[in-house]
Amino acid sequence: MQRIHSATCRLVHYFAQKLHLWILLVIVVGAQFASGQPNGVTLLDTLNRSHGVYSTNYRFSACWGWVSPTGHEYALIGTYTGESIIDLDVSPIREIAFIPGNTATYCYREAKTYKNYAYIVSEGGRGVQIVDLSQLPDTAILVREFNYTSTSGNILRSHSVALADGYLYLNGSANWSPGGVVIFSLLNDPTNPQYVGQFETEYIHDCYVRNDTMYAAAIYSGGGLDIVDLTNKANPQIIRKIMYAGSGTHHAWLSMDKRYAFTTDEIGSTPSTLKVWDLPHLNSSPPDTEDASYRASPVELIHNVHGRGNYAYVSHYTAGMRVVDVHNPLLLSEVGRYDTYPGASATYNGCWGVYPYFFSGRWIGSDMQTGLYLCSFSGLAPRIRSPLLSPANGGVVSNSLSTTFRWRRAALATEDPHYYQLHVFGTGVDTLLKATDSSLAVSPLAGFQNGQTYSWHVWIKDEYTSVSSQDTFQFTFAPPPPATPTLSSPLNGAVNRPLTLTLQWNASPLAVSYRLQVSTDSLFGSTVFDDSTITTLSQQVGPLLNATPYFWRVNGKNAAGTGSFSAIWKFTTTAEITVSYQVASSWGLVSIPLTVSDGRKPILFPTARSNAYMFVPSTGYEQSDTLVNGPGYFLKFDSTQNVNITGVPRRQDTIHVSPGWNLIGSISDPIDTSSVIQSPPGIIQSVYYGYAGAYSAADTIKPAKGYWVKANASGQLIFGSAAASARSILPMKTNTISTRGNAKKP
Repeated sequence: MQRIHSATCRLVHYFAQKLHLWILLVIVVGAQFASGQPNGVTLLDTLNRSHGVYSTNYRFSACWGWVSPTGHEYALIGTYTGESIIDLDVSPIREIAFIPGNTATYCYREAKTYKNYAYIVSEGGRGVQIVDLSQLPDTAILVREFNYTSTSGNILRSHSVALADGYLYLNGSANWSPGGVVIFSLLNDPTNPQYVGQFETEYIHDCYVRNDTMYAAAIYSGGGLDIVDLTNKANPQIIRKIMYAGSGTHHAWLSMDKRYAFTTDEIGSTPSTLKVWDLPHLNSSPPDTEDASYRASPVELIHNVHGRGNYAYVSHYTAGMRVVDVHNPLLLSEVGRYDTYPGASATYNGCWGVYPYFFSGRWIGSDMQTGLYLCSFSGLAPRIRSPLLSPANGGVVSNSLSTTFRWRRAALATEDPHYYQLHVFGTGVDTLLKATDSSLAVSPLAGFQNGQTYSWHVWIKDEYTSVSSQDTFQFTFAPPPPATPTLSSPLNGAVNRPLTLTLQWNASPLAVSYRLQVSTDSLFGSTVFDDSTITTLSQQVGPLLNATPYFWRVNGKNAAGTGSFSAIWKFTTTAEITVSYQVASSWGLVSIPLTVSDGRKPILFPTARSNAYMFVPSTGYEQSDTLVNGPGYFLKFDSTQNVNITGVPRRQDTIHVSPGWNLIGSISDPIDTSSVIQSPPGIIQSVYYGYAGAYSAADTIKPAKGYWVKANASGQLIFGSAAASARSILPMKTNTISTRGNAKKP
């Protein structure tokens, strides 16, 4: 608004308004309520809460808004004696706080917001009033009145204020020559602005800042629009000056794509219009000519413009609140209006300011005579407070994998520009990460600790508002799900397995427990065994069906989740048989020729009079409470007798041997020693010796017997049908040795 207007004009306006104001107010406002608002704008509520009046009925000035983190919406409107704060989320809307200030000529008073603070300036003095809004709707607290003084002046009185990215811009400071822009940082402490720099080439009425570029309205003397580089805010540098004949540039804005600048001319000989400047196509030198323009009517005066998405929201003095479609900035069209002022046109009365940045999609306007107006516009859809999606509340985030955080989109960004900040916090972590859409992939953050619980939510932000998501979720930071385990026994495709048997697998890194599934169906449509609580690397299953193929698989699990299943292996069962074997009196060599379900010595040989002893080449004899297939054992009986062993026939086996003497066992069928496969070839350097009170060479390995054999290297002896697949061997080397050899019974 022009700083000084003709006193004579003011008097004329005053008497004209006294004669006609009330009649026009009833006719115009009543008609608008009765008919509804055309062109997409609807009046929702009004409030005329006066705090004093200046001269010819000037009661109010600029308006602004604040949205709390929970989405509660408030309006701030300048009055003759201070700043009024209005709750917009009640019906009817009402004033809930008032910050007194010095009286100001024509009610000049403006406010902007940053975080939970309002910054109020006035030409009446008091510097910058910093107000804490965080306690609304209960109270607003005046924190301090900030006045910075330097050798060149002070900021006790400023005409307007702008805020962007944590920096405060004071325009037209009366005691700062020539009254350009003084810049302060709020980043370290919003209540203690720190001087950064100044742009003092000429008087600046108002400015708009996006990123590191300022668009400064030099209202007087045809100053036009200054485009200023703020990369170094301590030393702003002008990039371009848009100059045009008779300019009275009052205010400016920028299109979403930053290609077009919008200016309003309140004074000067140029038409009082909203002008559009195609920045890449400006002439190399002034004077410049606008590329498009808008005006409510040929006689109406324009004031300020604010953009949100593809619409410009204009405070148009006596023409009220206007919405202009700027989808095509070179082809402007009015799409909404509400006339707040009931008096005559073409005067400096009526709508001073608008604010279109509420989360709800509503917008407000301030009329100098009639107060605050709350409206909706059909082209401005409400945002939603984004519900969080994943990771789910109570879930687990891996300590080695990237995690994608997801939430519901708040609005359509192409029509309603906004962005998101993912906030992750907890032990050792408090991080904000910017996202342009509703998901963000995040690698493990420095500071994360295994086993700790962390919280996350999302902020939905634009230039002026910051609202939190509906929810705050938690997750546990933990190792990733375990790797896929590998199976070990019985081998894939094994046959003649007992009806009760033990399945074994290899450890899966990071697994805390395992799930074993056994099924007669290779697709595991149904299972005969399914246990997800196993903490060992083996599990006995059974009794199973006779002569039946079974399929089995295993996966691992930990706090981060469940790993993939192993490959599927198959085995086939055979019915158990009971076979009677003769044992000799006193000490003898025995072995287990069947696959048994219980290998404990008292179960297999209940009449034995001694413990069972196996021979370990590296250490000697060791007591064995449980007997297994493969080795031979020393065992003592009181008399020659028959013992019955129940199990599944064991037609093949692979027995490991070590250098030196080895005590080996048998399988279910007699095996000619010449058919035993040596792997690698030539490792055996003796004949096979059995024992029946004395040692003797054996050419047949008989079921349930034990035998001594000497090896010169580690390897394997392959018995039975398993030898058929390993037939390529060298002739076995044999030696004649003492009947007893070097091994003695215990």
